[in-house]
Amino acid sequence: MLDTVRVFTKIDETTFLKIKSSSVTACKFREKTREIFYEISSDNLKGSYDSSLFVRADTGEKYGFYKDYILIVEGSCHKLMFGQNAYNGFYDLELVVGILKDFVENAYDIKLPPYEKWYLQRVDISKCFDLNNQKRVINYINSLSNLDFPRRNLKYYIDSCIYFTGTTTTLKIYNKLLEYKVHDKSKLLKTDFNIEDFENKIKGFVRFEVEIKKKKLQSIFEKLNKAKMRNLYCKDFNYEMLEIVWCEEFMKVLKVNYSDLKKVSNKITVKNRIYKNFDKAYATSLYNFYLSLVVDGCKSVRKSTPKSTYYRKIKELKDLGIDFTSNKISIVYTTKSDFIDIFQMREVV
Repeated sequence: MLDTVRVFTKIDETTFLKIKSSSVTACKFREKTREIFYEISSDNLKGSYDSSLFVRADTGEKYGFYKDYILIVEGSCHKLMFGQNAYNGFYDLELVVGILKDFVENAYDIKLPPYEKWYLQRVDISKCFDLNNQKRVINYINSLSNLDFPRRNLKYYIDSCIYFTGTTTTLKIYNKLLEYKVHDKSKLLKTDFNIEDFENKIKGFVRFEVEIKKKKLQSIFEKLNKAKMRNLYCKDFNYEMLEIVWCEEFMKVLKVNYSDLKKVSNKITVKNRIYKNFDKAYATSLYNFYLSLVVDGCKSVRKSTPKSTYYRKIKELKDLGIDFTSNKISIVYTTKSDFIDIFQMREVV
């Protein structure tokens, strides 16, 4: 789903002055001559559930519009309207920008340009997955503490969050319930938001979020259009294009570690799984067969084992999720509490 976006559009001087008169203005100037270098007017508009929408009126030089003024709007349409961003979200960028545009127009009693004239600077794509309870979410978050992403710094907070910052994207994986309690609960306590129902619903949610920055958006545009643009129109992007970035970025961080996340080097785990699924006598036979595969290799064991027996036991090990192809002893797929496949699992909607 779409979450936070940062967009801007050109505005006329009348609109600029009207917003400026209602905003906080910061400026840089030389004390001796009182020469003003720049002025920035900004404001935070409150939604139904006290989620802020950042609004800033500025001159256009920074964006190449030397004779124009611009209006920057940044925020989560999802939070602004519903007070939360865990489910029931938006997947249409035009709809999101339109809602934010209407909100600003109503707040300042102004008229802003149509969607076709808005530019995109940042967009967050997020997906929540339901692991049913907090224990599984915590186990999963903590299992990712050894992840690695080339040229990115990993920040890990036990039980809560893991994220990688970068110049093109920032990836975040976090415990939705804990994140909500830190950032949103205090604001929602002052409203009619049904906190109890919401917390019960999200207590098993883990959230995967990619913040797509302007540099990445420019790269996407250039690849598709074989052209460079300093400012990128919102109309040139859609959710499908942005979702591909979500998939590609998480695949980068997970692909090297994917098999490692699915495996655990624990001889006892292998043995317990086999003995849990078969009676003692047969489990002993199957476990010894597994050890032979790991120590002697599949080729050697196949030569010394009847064909039907060999392939039957191979199938049984595969059905249990046990990997016997490594020369490292006792490697086995972990339980679902330690691993989820975000590329196959259904997103919470």
